[in-house]
Amino acid sequence: MQDRVERFATLDGIRAVACFLVVAHHAPDLFPWVPYPGNAYLAVDLFFCLSGFVIARTYGAQLRNGELSPGRFLLNRAIRFYPLYILGLAPGIPRFLAAWHGTAPGALVAFVLSPEILYLPTLGLRDAFVLDTPAWSLSAELLVNGVYARFAFRSPFVWRLLTAISLFAVVAHAAITGDADAGWSSATIPVGWARAALMFSLGTVAQRYVRIHAVPGNAIAAAVLAVAAIALAAPHASAFAAIAVTVIASPVAIYLGARVEPTGVLRTILKLGGRLSYGVYILHLPLIELIRIRLPLASLTRTSAEALGLAFIVVLCAAVWLLERYYVPPAHRLLRGAVDYLARRPRPASFG
Repeated sequence: MQDRVERFATLDGIRAVACFLVVAHHAPDLFPWVPYPGNAYLAVDLFFCLSGFVIARTYGAQLRNGELSPGRFLLNRAIRFYPLYILGLAPGIPRFLAAWHGTAPGALVAFVLSPEILYLPTLGLRDAFVLDTPAWSLSAELLVNGVYARFAFRSPFVWRLLTAISLFAVVAHAAITGDADAGWSSATIPVGWARAALMFSLGTVAQRYVRIHAVPGNAIAAAVLAVAAIALAAPHASAFAAIAVTVIASPVAIYLGARVEPTGVLRTILKLGGRLSYGVYILHLPLIELIRIRLPLASLTRTSAEALGLAFIVVLCAAVWLLERYYVPPAHRLLRGAVDYLARRPRPASFG
């Protein structure tokens, strides 16, 4: 069955803005002109909310009617992420070795690499995903995707209960630690799952209210993008304020973004930004860390840092565009072919 995928250019733009704020959050010395990237980790919550909106809108009916099984849906999602995901792990290996000054034993490298190539965290170390820290959100996303596909339509009470538990877990963690940035470290993996489940669920709710065709308007679309950027980047008085902002602002921004559609050049730019955002998100941090190994960023002048930051974004976007065009499609075909081949293989007879 061919999926009918709607394209919401304003939502693509929101995704691109959120992605850039994450990059600025991880490399504030390269983007000193960004007012306050310290709270931009909330962009990840927006990603989860966007995912809930898009998946519920694109696959909800198929999952509800049984046209698409939860297992096949989850496998499709894993394949969708994997080509760029595995590339994101690659530059993390030399960075990991550099942290050990080249003396890391092979067993330790295998210990880190083995689970992460399967979207699983490395337990026992500070970072849940040592080779590519942002990968924690993909792992959480896939977990929530599977739970949604299994329970949202067959056992809606269970899905609502899990959402309520997730809200409680996020708020409780903020109350205990004073921090809403959870999930990236091994110690906070379950809270990261809760963040993903809560925001994904809010996204599925938001999509229920988008019933009519979007209204064209570049000025309104730009205003929605600006409000989303301010909500994500502005400093918040406490972890509770950050949670309140993202829980309210994310679904509202997505709802408004889905109701207005830009035209002309702005539409083209926003759609391109949305297309590149995943690749930029999953590749940027290992590459930034490699740059840090070779270049003391703190010693750069502001002008030099801004120039390097601009060059980094431009080159990375160009690289992701090339990868999306020439690497990702054949990689997807290869992965799907391998999965189909394994599914067709005759199973050995059991004796008993």
